[in-house]
Amino acid sequence: MLPVAALIFFGLAQPPLARRAFIAGGSSALCLGAAVQKSHSVSIGLDVRRRVLVAGATGRTGRFVVDQLAAASALEPIAGIRGSSSSSQPTSKKQKPPPRFPPGTATLAGLDLADDDPGFQSWLSKELLRLGVTDVVCAVGFQPTMVGDEDKRLAQAVDYLGTLKLVAAAEAAALPGRFVLVSSLGVNATTSSPSARLLDASLGNVLIQKAAAERALRASPLDWCIVRPGLLLKEVVQGDVLLGPEDRWHGADAERDRDGLGPPVKCSSPFLASSGAVCAATRSQVASVCAEALTGDPAVFSRRVVEVVARPDAALLPDAADAAVVGGTTRSKFRVVGYPDAREAMRVT
Repeated sequence: MLPVAALIFFGLAQPPLARRAFIAGGSSALCLGAAVQKSHSVSIGLDVRRRVLVAGATGRTGRFVVDQLAAASALEPIAGIRGSSSSSQPTSKKQKPPPRFPPGTATLAGLDLADDDPGFQSWLSKELLRLGVTDVVCAVGFQPTMVGDEDKRLAQAVDYLGTLKLVAAAEAAALPGRFVLVSSLGVNATTSSPSARLLDASLGNVLIQKAAAERALRASPLDWCIVRPGLLLKEVVQGDVLLGPEDRWHGADAERDRDGLGPPVKCSSPFLASSGAVCAATRSQVASVCAEALTGDPAVFSRRVVEVVARPDAALLPDAADAAVVGGTTRSKFRVVGYPDAREAMRVT
């Protein structure tokens, strides 16, 4: 039996490309011009329905993201699926959608980020424009084979290079909204945490590849949010969601991980070295954070890294000093912790 850390399944620039002057979105157009190149964040009018491409929509986390977006009145998911690009037209409301997706869900076929066709990136940027995509959620991740060299190849091709293609296509299409990347806890802990090191070695250096993908996204002019969940083994709710700033939890120091959270808690799916600090969030909980990251408080989600865990007593924990709580009106849903001010800790300068 593999160690707990090795059983974790994780959900993973080119220089800025020339901008298009506008993006068509339904019957209206969003004029962008040079402002996109100068600003980290672009506001979308409240009267514009957000069309969100979900890369990895058929995956174990991506399908929950599609469900969350479909349930939101202001968000419309476009499920990115692999297959022939010749069928990339969104499905009609009258057509039967793929079985895992809610009725009426549009799809973009041919979204295979491991595709080495030199024309793939250009095709994808044009599709983003054609479909009026305003935002992207990248929930792709390679499927481990437990064959060392093959896993290294796949992790690089999907979690790093694949993400680069999606980022570059979004840049070329002048994405007006936010790019949300589902990454992983521990990406910066491969030198300090034995558990993270073991995980990385057993899964094709996936943490190293995810860290490289994060760096590329952070260097882009896009408005972005990086969502880092931990264990994603099963849909067993182990408490309310806790959001923390970058590297709030990494499993190398149990006392540090528990700092400010109270006594250890027992989890059926703990984080890495089982420090007792936090438990695993479920895939549906992570998906709800991804959905909130598209429209929630920019002080929490715009150009921020958000770590996602759970604790049975999360609702009883005090918020970090002066920290914004996700969405403002959802205090009981997401609790923010940090040091000492989660708003400041999540800020990227």
